Amino acid sequence: MDTIVQFSGERLVATRYGAYNTASGIAIALGNLAVGGLFDVAKRTGTPGWHGRRRPRPGCSAPPL
Repeated sequence: MDTIVQFSGERLVATRYGAYNTASGIAIALGNLAVGGLFDVAKRTGTPGWHGRRRPRPGCSAPPL
């Protein structure tokens, strides 16, 4: 977060933080929409997605079903 202060030149720091948080929120929302869309496509095509796996893959935090 020191980077934001450096970029702002110590002026309007709270405004820069607000813009950063807004951009982060938008990016997270778009990522969630993209992943949700992939799950919908997998469900429609009958592809066994993440939910259909019986054993967890490396890096997956989900417990086995």
